[in-house]
Amino acid sequence: PPRSTLFPYTTLFRSIGVIQLKRKCSDDLVNRFRFLTIDDMDATHKSLKSHQYMFCGYPTETTVVRNMEMIISPISIKVRTKITNRKLIDVPKYPLGLKWVLDYVRTNQINVSHNQVELSPHPKGVSGSGLWTIPVNPNIEIEKTNMKLIGIMTDYFAGGDQVVCATNINIVLKTIKDNF
Repeated sequence: PPRSTLFPYTTLFRSIGVIQLKRKCSDDLVNRFRFLTIDDMDATHKSLKSHQYMFCGYPTETTVVRNMEMIISPISIKVRTKITNRKLIDVPKYPLGLKWVLDYVRTNQINVSHNQVELSPHPKGVSGSGLWTIPVNPNIEIEKTNMKLIGIMTDYFAGGDQVVCATNINIVLKTIKDNF
């Protein structure tokens, strides 16, 4: 279908694709992975000071390509961040509820993989990854918290704002329901 029928906000963010898997393919995948269910998502999430946010992905900047061996070795990042509270200059004025706008000052990001503050890579290549809310409890490892998917990573602004944006999972779920 034309782009405008898939996403009413198509001019505001990159397209998100949805693929319907054949039964054999989904059966093969379910033997190796666990599919997300609606219980793994929070379509009504409200930003809280007691929450942190995390996204993971494979930025192209950290991907190693060895042409001679024809090997591509993606290196993942896991970044913990927060909803920005800064006044934004370069970021479009998205309709309320469309986007999560998160701090991504590359020099001050906590890489959960290494549990340290470091210079994070340019997030090109992270689009399509999930944005997760993490209830903060210092006594529980992140992987054991009740993390919920709240968005899909879509935008990065590197000017004065230095933020990443995710499309609200509620918009994605509504579009899937309305079109599939």
